[in-house]
Amino acid sequence: MRRVVREIPPGYVLAYGQVGRRMVPPTTGRIVGQIIAHETDDIPWWRVVNAQGELSIARRDPVLAQRQRAHLKAEGIELTEAGRVPLGHFLPEDE
Repeated sequence: MRRVVREIPPGYVLAYGQVGRRMVPPTTGRIVGQIIAHETDDIPWWRVVNAQGELSIARRDPVLAQRQRAHLKAEGIELTEAGRVPLGHFLPEDE
């Protein structure tokens, strides 16, 4: 999982499920979310959001959500008024 998240370039995001499908062996987005919840800034965890572009972490930790927003903004990603990452910042699925 760490390798996959480290490969997300600045200014882009992946959904939890996209990360899971890129892992070997593949896993679910729910498992990815549980793993990322325990990560530190040595991997760019802030580049992983839910499939709708929402910051899922905001539901359980508003302080971490603010850090995620700040990291994304520093990388040129401005959230929509609804608090979502615009679709153009999602990396496409691997073919």
